[in-house]
Amino acid sequence: MKYKTIINRSGKKIDLHICQTQDGSYIIGIPEGMKDNAEMFVEMYNSGGKQANSYVENVQHAMTDKGNPIEKNYADFVTDFPLVVPIVPDLKGLPDLQQMSVESVKDFQIHEKVKECIDDARTQIEKITGKKVQDKIFLSGYSASGVFAQRFALAYPEIINRALIGGAAGTIPVPTRKIKYPIGIQDYENLFGKEFDSEAYKQIQFAYYVGEFEARKAGNFDINGDRITSDMQIPAPMHDMSFRSVSTPKEVGIEQRKLLGQTLNERYKNAIEANKRYGIDMEGIVVSDSSHRYIHNSVKTPSSRYLKDQIIAFYGTHKQFDPKAIGCCEDIDNSYQRTREMDYSAFISSLRELKKDGATTRQLLEKLYEYYKWHVTYNYDQLQIVKLSDYNTNSPSSQCAQVYDEIMEKIGELNDEMRTTGTHITKEMIEESIRTGRILSKNEASSKLDEIFEKVEGRPLSSRNKERCIDDYYSIIYSPYKPAKNGFIKINESPEYSYMHGLSRKGYQPVYRNGMLIDGVCSEYVNFESKVCGDLGIKHKRIEGIGTTGHAWSMVYLPEEEQWVNFDMTMARFYLDNWLKNQPYRPEEWICATTQDMFKMQPTRKIFKVGSKQCNIDSSNAEKLNDVIDVEPIEL
Repeated sequence: MKYKTIINRSGKKIDLHICQTQDGSYIIGIPEGMKDNAEMFVEMYNSGGKQANSYVENVQHAMTDKGNPIEKNYADFVTDFPLVVPIVPDLKGLPDLQQMSVESVKDFQIHEKVKECIDDARTQIEKITGKKVQDKIFLSGYSASGVFAQRFALAYPEIINRALIGGAAGTIPVPTRKIKYPIGIQDYENLFGKEFDSEAYKQIQFAYYVGEFEARKAGNFDINGDRITSDMQIPAPMHDMSFRSVSTPKEVGIEQRKLLGQTLNERYKNAIEANKRYGIDMEGIVVSDSSHRYIHNSVKTPSSRYLKDQIIAFYGTHKQFDPKAIGCCEDIDNSYQRTREMDYSAFISSLRELKKDGATTRQLLEKLYEYYKWHVTYNYDQLQIVKLSDYNTNSPSSQCAQVYDEIMEKIGELNDEMRTTGTHITKEMIEESIRTGRILSKNEASSKLDEIFEKVEGRPLSSRNKERCIDDYYSIIYSPYKPAKNGFIKINESPEYSYMHGLSRKGYQPVYRNGMLIDGVCSEYVNFESKVCGDLGIKHKRIEGIGTTGHAWSMVYLPEEEQWVNFDMTMARFYLDNWLKNQPYRPEEWICATTQDMFKMQPTRKIFKVGSKQCNIDSSNAEKLNDVIDVEPIEL
């Protein structure tokens, strides 16, 4: 049904039609004099973040001048192509359908509904004009619709000829099995029910563009991917979807930033370069002196006219973008993002001001907890498998043998599934990890596979089977038997812990940024706490002992309450990360826990050292801790 006619800057008329499929609506723009066998443009409806109460409201908004991209796209182009705008819902209480989030694919099949609109549009265009369109589409999108476009290209590469994507630089997909959707394709088959068509993906010509000042505006998610609820959180750039967990799952965003870079600029360049290495025709430009909002505004952004020149050339002659062309600059500006990052001197100054204003020591510790909560991760890779020497039959622990049997049973299940031709090799790698207490890196696992397979089979292992063997190796190691998120031995509470704390710590390095701890293990947590307490003049002690494995934490003196308390951020972190499930305690209870409460929450805990003083304290003689503290000099 035609509902409007518009006239572009060249005086050409374009009729706008609203159409429906069984599951949704879409708009078609049909220009006067449309050529036969035209390339059909497709760009998703973008609500601009204005969520509606009903889909009817979405459709009504899409039919207004501001709600769809038709007039913008027709304004400066040769008007010989039809443009289709699938109206993707943006409704309160639903997942992020407009950015094709994991939930929108898994639970709503939003990609299939958009594909239905595209297929139906072909039929409707022929009915209205008597002309057919090409089999493959020109996929376009900016901002949220750009994010949808880059993810839709993963779902249906076989129907796409070219893709023009702007304002979505932070989450460019890379077709690798090292990371999950929406950045990679590790879980592609489970989500989409088919194998990823890498050859079809290589046939798409991708052109990306982004403004120089894309990262200047703060969003409502922090640099760890959490929604901002505290003034201790550092906002991430608004238009960097790597940090927006409703669009990119938090764990996927973290892994993406490890692989491709922490800043928007790093990820933009590295993702494009990675795609090129996979044989994909992709280029990206940075538009000089341009923000996200005004990148197409020639008054506020003079260089936008050069962007339009490149877009027109890309559309008309398939000419790929040129990053060095006039109107482009080399990098996305990260200065604003850098200034929002917390540094140690500013952090300590803020705590000193609170102390000056009358904050108690407990309140200062609560602020320190807030920092840990939002900014510091635990290096679970260091909670690696316990060496087989602690699990052999000579050990007095019957539990050791039981855990080993469980691991072998899991390997047996893998054999039964016959997922790969190299299952016996995967088993050998796992047994080696059990013997040595080390989890192989992906490079080490790859080399090991080559070595073993050549020896056993006398021929190289195919890349596909090698990838699956590595997946199987990690699925066993990182899945059912966890002391935390990584490692594969799950140890229930028992007095046998003394046999189970031989952890591998080879090559471990804590992560600091601007003097602030970002990632570490319990010992590094205590090091940081000691520095903070020392700089604030707070009495504290380093405690060493056993929790479930070898452990360290802090004790801090609260002068206002005249008592020592246990500050154990590692345990609080475990609760926050949902490692310690079905426990009646809250993470905050580990921040200022009395010794009595600490032993109540973890009866297996033992203390071997207070500061430099050796001791042997557990729940049965907890009162001795006060004596040890009294005779030890205070650490400042």
